[in-house]
Amino acid sequence: MLLAVARRVPPLAAAIVLVAAGLVATAWSTRRAVNDAFDAVGEGQAFTIEQGVRADLADLGGPPGNEELAGILGEHAQEGLVYLATLDGRGRVQAAAGTPLGGSAGRADRVGVHIEHVGDRVRIEVRTMFRRAWGPGRGSLWVAMEIEPVQAAELRSAASRTLAIGLVGAIMLLG
Repeated sequence: MLLAVARRVPPLAAAIVLVAAGLVATAWSTRRAVNDAFDAVGEGQAFTIEQGVRADLADLGGPPGNEELAGILGEHAQEGLVYLATLDGRGRVQAAAGTPLGGSAGRADRVGVHIEHVGDRVRIEVRTMFRRAWGPGRGSLWVAMEIEPVQAAELRSAASRTLAIGLVGAIMLLG
């Protein structure tokens, strides 16, 4: 039965259907690949901002207050930094600027760097050492920051536009 139906379909119509299906499949796989890469790109952007923030903190000469953190937040806002805080050894906020999506309690009980995704933001908590910059006895500090990965979001929206254009193109081919 299927073979009989296939014989009645003109070859040009079958080719158009296959091209439309290929167009939609290509656009869909591109969108999925970009969505899968979103986390990696977001974390890469977050680490870049984190390095800049650490350099700015080292230039302060001592532990920052709310005003200093607000200044640093303003400098990195266009890059996607939306929250910056210093934490004590128990993870309690000492000074902060911006509004966190993640809980205010830190993960300062962990060693090294802690990364988590909170909504579309990347939250990084890291222990930093500023002994050289701030002098002896004043250098250890936990820093928490949340970054909205602007470049990753632009990639995601471009992939969604590509999918929409692919769907429109497929519909036009079939029409």
